[in-house]
Amino acid sequence: MDEKIKMFIEKLKNPLYEVVFNTYYQGEKLWIALKINGEIVGGLKEKWKDDPEVKGAVEDALRIRDEKIKEKKLRNSWQVQVLSEHYTSPLYDRSLPRDLYFKLKKANHIYYVTENDLEEMDEFFDEPGWKITEEGKKILREEAEKTATPEMLEMVKKIRAEREENARKEKEKEKLREEMRRILKELDEIEATATLAPRQNFPSGEMVDDPRHSWQEYDAFGGGHVYVIDEKKQYIYFILNNGRDGDDWSRNNIMTGGAGAIGWVVPYNEEIEKKLRRLKEIYSELHLFE
Repeated sequence: MDEKIKMFIEKLKNPLYEVVFNTYYQGEKLWIALKINGEIVGGLKEKWKDDPEVKGAVEDALRIRDEKIKEKKLRNSWQVQVLSEHYTSPLYDRSLPRDLYFKLKKANHIYYVTENDLEEMDEFFDEPGWKITEEGKKILREEAEKTATPEMLEMVKKIRAEREENARKEKEKEKLREEMRRILKELDEIEATATLAPRQNFPSGEMVDDPRHSWQEYDAFGGGHVYVIDEKKQYIYFILNNGRDGDDWSRNNIMTGGAGAIGWVVPYNEEIEKKLRRLKEIYSELHLFE
């Protein structure tokens, strides 16, 4: 199947696009097309309607699209939002039945907080919008439990499972971040004992970035900090870019192709290399520098 057709079919799965059939674009009839804001942004010509492979792929994509639309509708239903404890302004603005909304509002169980209110209120709210009292939540929950369909209840279970999984992943990430901070602190202590490297070109070897002051991100601006494992495994370098306007370039002993950098060096040590390699593994797991 043509790559352009594959790309179109992938887009077809996205509910953000409007799907239209049997339309015209630039004088040519299209079997199926996608629109955004009323403008056609892609389509398939009539001839592909008779291609079994393309037709089957389109039907599969439309089915996936319908499932996504159905799931989004379920997630946005007021019952699912309430039972999954997702109390946000859109719930009151668009989702909540009007009779239930007015019942809560009349009893002062929901109220609107403005930017100015945030500064004056004793209660802590992170953003303006509709807020609800605990009694209001209780009423909403009772109504949601009465009217929720089996599909809605399944969606609530799914949302709770997703939250638990996200919390688990975040906990794992925090452990990795803590390990990364510990290793960086140990490397700082080693760097403090390093000697100034002799004046030389940038050393050849494996570079390991410092996420606190990324060489990859700031090198073009004369900044950044990086570790280098000498390719002959004789030395390990700690290099601080020193090429910004206002930096004292006379201190630079490492040639970079720019203004230069300051480098310190210690004899190669297997334990230091292990720390640096573990850092790279953590970067990969945390998707840093991607």
